[in-house]
Amino acid sequence: MKVLIISSWYPTSYNKVNGIFVKEQVKALISVGVEPIVFFPYDSSIEEGKIKKFHEEGVTVYRANTYYLSNSKFSQIYSIFKSIKFMKKIIKENNIKLIHSHKIGRASCRERVSLQ
Repeated sequence: MKVLIISSWYPTSYNKVNGIFVKEQVKALISVGVEPIVFFPYDSSIEEGKIKKFHEEGVTVYRANTYYLSNSKFSQIYSIFKSIKFMKKIIKENNIKLIHSHKIGRASCRERVSLQ
């Protein structure tokens, strides 16, 4: 079963311990036959407003940079809408039936909206 994992934290090239617990849970899911696909919308190494697909240690990871505008409140709103757009694409491309969000807040808000 393919499961989309939405996380506000995930290891990056510049911060290898950021969200390491999420990566460990992804590995555990693989060990029991689940196919996790990760969406991390806050990777500042990605071009602003863009998304990139990577294969990291046998896991498909979508990294995006959705939170970069100078106005904090507007940036949060923009990030949510941009992430929803990306998630719809990920869900369609991968035939996702189940979404797991690690954190209540912006990530889980995107989860609820993207399924509608």
